[in-house]
Amino acid sequence: MKIAARDTERVLNGNDASLRAFLLHGPDRGLARERARQAASLFAPDLDDPFSSVQLDGAALKADPARLADELDSLPAFGDFRLVLVDGSAGDLTDAVKNAAEHLHDSSRLVITASDTTTRHALVQFADKHPAFASIGCYPDEARDLRQLAQQIFFENSISTNDEILNLIMLRLGSDRGASRAELERLVLLAGPGGQLTAEMVDEALADSALLAGDNLVQALMLGNLPEMERQLGKARAEDVSPVQLLRQIQGWVRALLLAKSAMTAGASQDEALRQIRPPLHFKQKPAFVRQLQIWPEPRLFSLLDRLIKLEAKLKSDASLPDYTLLGQTLLGIGLRNKPR
Repeated sequence: MKIAARDTERVLNGNDASLRAFLLHGPDRGLARERARQAASLFAPDLDDPFSSVQLDGAALKADPARLADELDSLPAFGDFRLVLVDGSAGDLTDAVKNAAEHLHDSSRLVITASDTTTRHALVQFADKHPAFASIGCYPDEARDLRQLAQQIFFENSISTNDEILNLIMLRLGSDRGASRAELERLVLLAGPGGQLTAEMVDEALADSALLAGDNLVQALMLGNLPEMERQLGKARAEDVSPVQLLRQIQGWVRALLLAKSAMTAGASQDEALRQIRPPLHFKQKPAFVRQLQIWPEPRLFSLLDRLIKLEAKLKSDASLPDYTLLGQTLLGIGLRNKPR
């Protein structure tokens, strides 16, 4: 049975006797594993106790597809359920799961974490249609989901924060639920139970070398500081930051300037224009952004964005020059010809 996103928490927090198997699939492996543990905890008090559950991987089931059915048919050592946990590539699991489905019974429960899936994969489609399965897709967090996760973790640990700090945290988190949870728990440790989160703590815990390198490069480029721009390019290269990632960060900054310019042309105040930017500016970025709003005319920003977009296309298609050579030459030309006046 395919479970809609709005019903996922209800299914994982309940104990529907008709659901004897759970398939957690999708690109967010951290979220899939988190939900797998949530489902499994309905049937076993301690998932690390070998007497409470048995754990199998894809390689074992690919070599012996009949083993899964055998494990489900075994009597539970303790408690009411024989809990079988499976983790592996969907391609390794499909035959074993299909063969074992008829061995699901009142005293057995199966929780599967499958990687390398799409919604059209045979394993996913089988679970979507089987009445005893809960088939749950796990996809990268949206900003709203991450914000709710952060607020929940901070509430549970009595950590005080505010919107500005939460906005800063959202800028630093990625899309993998497991990685995001680990980063948020690191912030909890820094603040301490009942503590107060500060911007300095967030910078210390969630410093992203790629993000910082790109931000420093943006400021040097937009202010025409060529020596600093060359220094930041060298630093980014030494830290193996992707040239395309740097370009997209610069493009995002220029687009934000254009958005603010457009809002102000339409009659918005500067403060109102800044509030429209998504994701919100970190308070440390605002002074530079406001200065650049004043010194960069809108036509020149459009011209700059157009050149950056063409550079990205060239980086992806032209192998005649190393990426950083092409990036450095183009940004140097932009810096020389497009110093703000």
